[in-house]
Amino acid sequence: MLRGAGRQGYGGEIGTPGFKSFQNFLSNSASLVSNLTPDENGRVECTFDAHKYSTIVVLAMDDNSVTQSTIDIPSSIEEIEKRDLSLSTPLNAEKYYNEMRNTEILKKSDTHVIEDITSTDYIMVDSLEKVNQVQTEIAKAAGNNLPTTFEFLKTWDKLDEEKKNQKYSQFMCHEVNLFLYFKDRAYFDKVVSPFVTNKMEKTFIDLWLLGDEQEVAKFKAIDSFHQLNSLEK
Repeated sequence: MLRGAGRQGYGGEIGTPGFKSFQNFLSNSASLVSNLTPDENGRVECTFDAHKYSTIVVLAMDDNSVTQSTIDIPSSIEEIEKRDLSLSTPLNAEKYYNEMRNTEILKKSDTHVIEDITSTDYIMVDSLEKVNQVQTEIAKAAGNNLPTTFEFLKTWDKLDEEKKNQKYSQFMCHEVNLFLYFKDRAYFDKVVSPFVTNKMEKTFIDLWLLGDEQEVAKFKAIDSFHQLNSLEK
């Protein structure tokens, strides 16, 4: 397998050669030539437009072994095709700028105007599937994997009552109770609220879900407030 290291770069294991993946200044993305078979003399020949690249990675393997070699292409950096990433309209050097990332919650009838659409990247999260996708990507960026325990909530509105009761019995917890409070209030009032009401020991979330303002207010005391987690606070 031959791979020319371009914009997409090449990532190796620990102890092997590697190239930075952030190489957007290069005009050509990495090129891959694979599944090459040696001739009777053990030689492999292929056509490869090498002048576009500075490095070739050769990876050879059979059923028993694997070997890799990195080859520098004798061309100066000036000859490699590059992209012009300079700003077409430079920012005012007399001002200060910072990049901001905001989230805004809009109800169905609300409107929002993006003042400068040319310099704004935005995404609309308007379904439970998209919420799950965003949470999954955020978890990946943090080096974690999002648990799949609550995948059934994405299709909660399509479940019949028997299936809902089965899922709630299996996965009942504060997270599910909060979800149902906001997303299926009829089911919450019919099933969840009576269950929470009959709990002998109620937590802050239980009291809040039941609308017990008098008991919730007790958590304003400093010693009680510090025992709450970030969501509860």
